[in-house]
Order: sequence, then structure tokens, then C-alpha cells
Amino acid sequence: MKVSRGKFFTNSLMVLIVFLPLIFFFGFQNPYEYPKFFLFVAVSFLLFAFYALGIIRLQLPLPAFDLTIKILILFSAWYFFVDLYGIDPKTSLLGSAIRYQGFLTTISGVLLFFVTRFVLQREKKQMVIILRTFFISTTILIAVAIFQKLSMFLYPQLWVPTFQGRILATMGNPNFLGGYLAVGFPLVWWYLLKKKQSRLAFFMFLCNLIVIFWTGSQSAILGFFLGVSLMTINKYKRIPPQVFFGLCLFFSIGIIGGGILNPSYTLSGRSSSWDNRAIIWQSAISGISKRPLVGYGQENFLLVFPKERHMVVDNAHNIFLETAISSGIIGLSLFLTILFIVLKNANTQIKISLIVFVVVASFNPLSITQIMQFWILCGMALKDS
Repeated sequence: MKVSRGKFFTNSLMVLIVFLPLIFFFGFQNPYEYPKFFLFVAVSFLLFAFYALGIIRLQLPLPAFDLTIKILILFSAWYFFVDLYGIDPKTSLLGSAIRYQGFLTTISGVLLFFVTRFVLQREKKQMVIILRTFFISTTILIAVAIFQKLSMFLYPQLWVPTFQGRILATMGNPNFLGGYLAVGFPLVWWYLLKKKQSRLAFFMFLCNLIVIFWTGSQSAILGFFLGVSLMTINKYKRIPPQVFFGLCLFFSIGIIGGGILNPSYTLSGRSSSWDNRAIIWQSAISGISKRPLVGYGQENFLLVFPKERHMVVDNAHNIFLETAISSGIIGLSLFLTILFIVLKNANTQIKISLIVFVVVASFNPLSITQIMQFWILCGMALKDS
């Protein structure tokens, strides 16, 4: 019975990792994010319910009530409070019709963290299975992206979903696709080297590189090269966790400050000047200064962004600014604490994936798939703590 329960949780995680990036249904207001939101919430709550039932009826061991769990409980409770008493509680709790990233999504991610940590604490060999699942997910997304790109040239009469001519596979946005691949590549590389598949690892490196460049996502390009650089450095010398956390803060502060002071720089051939990121970040900082402690609740940046800008912006386009404007300095402090604990306990490959995640999330809103990716990474990092 113990083995079958372990397989149930692992297989459920595999289904979520593989199918969440792929699922979409035209006919909804957001045909990409809404189906992903529904699957993410349903699987996360279902898995946690089975986990809780196992504790009650099957006498599974209770999780250690350690600092991590205390911080996550406080984090969840604080988010519920600020969302309930924000400027639009319904949107903050359930999520907007654009992103579906309210409290329901946040708590689903926390529950998924608990399940992932539980699975890996019980059976260490499941780590390889989860890594293999990320490899399968990445391979399918790359195949779809390559098919889309080739179809645009070979069959121009065939309709291919794109965003301003940029490929997006099944993710709905090229930044989501590029970011997901960049964050997941260290895991793919780790898995293939564990299996002694060095040639396949190099081939996957080339495929990831090509597709990420095709997306035109500047943050994904930056994150991918940073990840590869850290992997190369680590091959010759172990990198202490303080360096990773310092890099996270350095890139976040540098990115925000550089965008505000010099909004004309760019990483790719696009002439978008970071797509008005500097204006958005300035408005976010202004909004935070007006409600610094509790923020405005999740998914309310659209109501905070100045109307005189004549722009429709529903996200701060930076995970730290978005966290601060949603939940105040207290919420940001709790998030940074979680990030520090995770980076301190994670192995090097997961640390690299997380710092790439921070870089990507410092420029763009996140998709439901990237939120899933982050919380599973946290569970993988804290499997032994």
C-alpha cells in the first residue's frame, strides 16, 4: 500500500508537470491560462486532500512543524488577509479574467509545495522521476515550438498562433514559453547527465537556445545565459548559497534601477525598450509608497496604474514589486524569507533554476505554469529539511 500511495502522488505530479503547459481550449476569454488555472487548482487541492486523508486515516507521518511550514502558514494567512481587505476582494481572492492569479492560485501553489516535499521525503528515488518529467515536458514544448516556426515558413497558409510574430507553443505568450524553458533547463541538464546522456544534453542545450531566441523574450535570454554561466562555474568550483541569494537581490535591484534610470536599453533586436517596463515600475513604486504595509490585494494593479498613462497594465512586471504592491512590505518580507530558506537548502542545480526564475520574473508577469514550476522547485529544494 505504501508503494502504491507513493506512486499515486508521483504519477499525479507527472501528469500536472506534463499536461499543464500543454492544455488550452479556445472559446474562453483566456484560452491558455483559464484551463491551466482550473487544472492547477484542481490537482493541487486533490493531492493535498489525499495527503491529509492519509495522515488522518492511514496514519502517515505528520510533517515536521519546522520554520519553513511556519513561514508558509504565515505567508498564506497574510495573503488571505490582504486579499480579503484589498480594494477588490473578489478579484483578489478568485483572480482576474486575464491571469487567474488570486489567492486561490497562491494557496494552490503552497499546497503543491507540501505535496512535492512529502513525496520526496518518503521516497528519494522519486526525484529522478520528477526530473525526467520536466525533461519530457520541455521536449514536447520544444517540438511544438519548432513545428510552429517551420510551419510559418513552409506552410504560410496554415494559421499558427503567435504573439506579434513570435512563437508561443501552447503557453499563450512567448515570454511564458521562453521563461519556462530557461528555468527548466538546469533540471533537464542535471537529469541527462545523471543518466550519462552527454550528447543528448548538448542537443537539448542547442534546442533550448534556439527556441528561447525564437521567442524573443529578453528576460528568458538573459536568464538562460546566466543559468548556463552558473552551471559552468559550478563545474569547477562549488557556489555557496549566499552568492545565489545575493545574485537574486542584485539582479532585481539592478534591473529595476537600470530600467527606471535608462529605459532605452535592450537585449534583443526588438526596439521595445523593455516594453515600457520603466514606466510600469515607477508607477508600482509610487503605489507601494501609498500603502506600504498591506498593499492593495492581488490582481489589483490595473486599478492602481495611473489612468493618465493611457495604457492598460494589470501587473507590475516584476515579482518583487508585484508582491509588494499586492501584499505590502510584510508580504514581500515573507516571500523573501521563503526564497532565502529555499536557496539555502537547495542543491546547486535547483538553486540555478531558482535564480533564473528570479531573473525571468523580474521582467514579466508569470503564467500559471511558471507558478507551478516555482512551487515544485521549492518542494524539491526542501525535501530533506
